Amino acid sequence: MERVPELCSRPDLAFSPEQRLAIFERADADSDGLLSLAEFAQLFVERHICIQGVELTDGPDVAESKALGKVEVGDVVEALQEPTHLEEVGVVRLEVLVVKDSGGESAKGWVTLQGSQGTPHFKPFTAIAAYLRGLDAALASALAAARKTATLVDAKTADLQQHRSGPLAEAKAELARMKQAVVAAQGKLDLLGRRVEEGKQDHAKREECERRKQEERRERRAAALLL
Repeated sequence: MERVPELCSRPDLAFSPEQRLAIFERADADSDGLLSLAEFAQLFVERHICIQGVELTDGPDVAESKALGKVEVGDVVEALQEPTHLEEVGVVRLEVLVVKDSGGESAKGWVTLQGSQGTPHFKPFTAIAAYLRGLDAALASALAAARKTATLVDAKTADLQQHRSGPLAEAKAELARMKQAVVAAQGKLDLLGRRVEEGKQDHAKREECERRKQEERRERRAAALLL
C-alpha cells in the first residue's frame, strides 16, 4: 500500500503505517495473515443502504423498464457496475443486487440512485454502518426482551397478590427479586444505548476531522506545485 499514491497518481491515498495495518486487518476477513483474491475483490464491492423507497426494475430506462419489486428503506444493495447518468431525465441509475439478511433470495435489477431533483435514494453502507446496524438491532432486541420479561413478572405478581403465606407467597417473593434484576438489566441496557449514541457522535467528529486533514494535505500539495 505504500506505493498506491504513486501508482494511482493520488497523493491523497497516502496512509500512515497504523492506518495501513488497520486496512489490512479489515480486509483479512479470516484473520490468517494473508489476503486472498476473494478478500481483495471484496474491497471493491460498493454497498448502499436505501433511505427512500424506490422501484426495482429490469432495465436502466425508467420509462421502458418493467417493475420487478420494491427496495424498501433500510434494504442494502450491492452495486454491480458503475452508475448510469440519464441526462434526458436527470436521474442516476444503478444496477444492483438486493442483499437479504434473512437468507431470502436476493433480487437483481436497476434502481434510481438519485432523483431528478438531486434527491438521494441511497447512501453508502460502510463497514462501520453495518456494524452499528447490527449493534442497534441487538440492543433493541435485548430491550424488548427485558420489557417483555418485566411485563410478565408484573402480571404473575398481580396474580399472587392475595397470597400471604405458603409456597405461592414464596413464589411472589421470588418474583419480586426477579423484578429487581430485570429493572437493573434495563438500566444497564439504557446506559449502554446512551454510550453507543455518544460513540456514534464521537466517531462522526473523528471522521470529519480526518476529512479536513486530508483536504488540507491536498491543498498544501497543490500549493507546493504552484511555487
